[in-house]
Amino acid sequence: MVCMVRYIENGLACGFKTQVIGVSSRPYPLVFLEFPRSVESSNLRKEDRYPVSLAGVLSEERSEESSDNKPLVCDILNISRGGCLVSSPEAFEPETTLFLTVNLPEQGEAENLETEVKSCSKAGQEYQLGLNFADLLDPAYKKVAAYLENLKLLQVMV
Repeated sequence: MVCMVRYIENGLACGFKTQVIGVSSRPYPLVFLEFPRSVESSNLRKEDRYPVSLAGVLSEERSEESSDNKPLVCDILNISRGGCLVSSPEAFEPETTLFLTVNLPEQGEAENLETEVKSCSKAGQEYQLGLNFADLLDPAYKKVAAYLENLKLLQVMV
């Protein structure tokens, strides 16, 4: 029997056609497939993502606006022209506006980058937040763009 397998992994839609070579119902239902001859893939992302490990600070207000502002230390896991993935100790609802401050190697501090939460999922004791950069004309974003150009030149990719 011929079987079509499709899956999404790291922003790629992948698929292949193969033969079923066996089926087992014990101890659990299993289907054994022949190793595929080729796998087709298509990129689902608009922009390349770069793996990073950068410390950042998230807040719900710009850092200079309020003394009641309680910033959260976060880790930036990947970054692209459109946004970034951060690990945060707190969850946030989608469409929440957050401000991100990060010290970018060779670019300096990008302060109060306005972002919008696009996704939030639990990952161990932390939450992973998918953030979109909201103001691409912000001078702080220009530092992000310059940092991404450096990563592109170094050919760092996910």
